[in-house]
Amino acid sequence: MIKYKLLNRVISSCSTLSDLDSFQILGIPVAATPLTKQLDILFNWAHERQSRAVCLVDLHLLVEAYIQAEFQLALCLADLIVLNDPLISRILKTFKNKNIPLISEIMFFEAICDRAAQERVSIYLLGSQNKVLDILRARLTTKFPSLVIAGSSALPFCSASLDEDEVVTQEINRTGAGIVLVSLGCKSQEFWMSQHKDKVKSVMVGLGAVFPSYIGISNQSPQVRSRLKRYFSAVQILITYILVQTIGFSSLRRKLFKTD
Repeated sequence: MIKYKLLNRVISSCSTLSDLDSFQILGIPVAATPLTKQLDILFNWAHERQSRAVCLVDLHLLVEAYIQAEFQLALCLADLIVLNDPLISRILKTFKNKNIPLISEIMFFEAICDRAAQERVSIYLLGSQNKVLDILRARLTTKFPSLVIAGSSALPFCSASLDEDEVVTQEINRTGAGIVLVSLGCKSQEFWMSQHKDKVKSVMVGLGAVFPSYIGISNQSPQVRSRLKRYFSAVQILITYILVQTIGFSSLRRKLFKTD
């Protein structure tokens, strides 16, 4: 209960945008529309091959963006920001009466692939490793027989040289893919997408480490993942507490309690 109260203080710093389909969390506008509407918007862009960026965010990324101006700019350059944090979603619903859709990376990934197969929008897979991409392509082809995979490239965590990056960018554009599914890991992929706006003529969707996760590849046991999840949850709460106490407590308190 304490952590919910604490995070509610942070979320109280948000203000609803003039666009009723979004809600600001720590200065980042998060989509407040159902998944189907988000997909409608995304696929309208994809059919026109518009250069757009779509990000999924959780508490950790929101706090990182609040603290780091460069990362905040990268996120704010995104055209659609989707919430991927059950704790924030629950708090917003409980304390703010805001039903922000909670969409996991795998849920979003599968929904995009399914819709792309139906609407014949080709996709491009970017990130991870060649062996992962090979297995992933086979899985997707089996599950979504009509899905057109225009190409793939194992660009590992944005470590490519400028020449290699240019080759990949040209390859993506040459394939005519409407959507690029980007799995470079959090922060790396957000920076990559912001740097390639107006260069990549496709909708870029950042999906974290969804490629290896989707095919069941992990170097960690379930017990280790569970412990790490609890650890990072505690660290996130601690970071948020420090943030509230040292950066914006007075303004957050005024907005929370409606005081002058």
